[in-house]
Amino acid sequence: MRGAVCWTDHRLVRVKLNLCIVPHHRRRPKLVRLTFSTARLLSNRYLQDFQTSLDEKIDDRGPLTGMPEDKWSQFKQVVTETDTAGTAPPGMTDTKDKEGIIARWEEHFGQLLNRPSTVDQAVLEQIPQKPTQEDLDIPPTEDELRCVDSFKYLRSTISADGSLDKEITSRIQKASQALGRLRVKVLQRKGITLSTKLKISLIYGCETWTLFRRHIKQLEQFHNRSLRMIMSIHWQDRVTNQEVLNRAESTSPCC
Repeated sequence: MRGAVCWTDHRLVRVKLNLCIVPHHRRRPKLVRLTFSTARLLSNRYLQDFQTSLDEKIDDRGPLTGMPEDKWSQFKQVVTETDTAGTAPPGMTDTKDKEGIIARWEEHFGQLLNRPSTVDQAVLEQIPQKPTQEDLDIPPTEDELRCVDSFKYLRSTISADGSLDKEITSRIQKASQALGRLRVKVLQRKGITLSTKLKISLIYGCETWTLFRRHIKQLEQFHNRSLRMIMSIHWQDRVTNQEVLNRAESTSPCC
């Protein structure tokens, strides 16, 4: 806050409370400084080698010209530039020789993938060989088709006698598996409303079914059991099936 009154109040509070406000300092970016290991230069032999190498580099580069700042920049480049090729220890690879690196990798993978086989050809010939089957498979006959009691077609189980027993059982099993997969991620999550959970449809293609009383009872039992599981209603609560349907605002699956 600006103004003499505000500054006076601030200083008075600081004096009474013995406050010391630390001045704000701007954060400066960290500078990456090169560090040199000069321990080996304590030896006269390494020191003479370094001086000789440095003199040769400066002679090859030419005399230092320009302002003092330019000369220091040129000298820094001479000191910090990479060493000459051929001075690396044994086992190291010169990264500047791109063609040599590619040739070395080609040689490596050539030796790796084209290894000589250690399997004896005589052992392979002793393995019994089956004759080549040149005839195609014969399509199933009518007798073989009659032996099938049921088969899957467009997600439906079609039985030979035309009943819906296997179809109802299969649909209930699939619906139970779907509820099991959704139980942790959807049905037991508190952030999802109950109306959203109850909109899951598990019956597909039931418009073409011809249901009997046992089928209706089987579907209603599974429907009520699923609603109780979604709404966390246990048998100890003594809630009737009709009350469960009213709470879920649902009807019988066969209506």
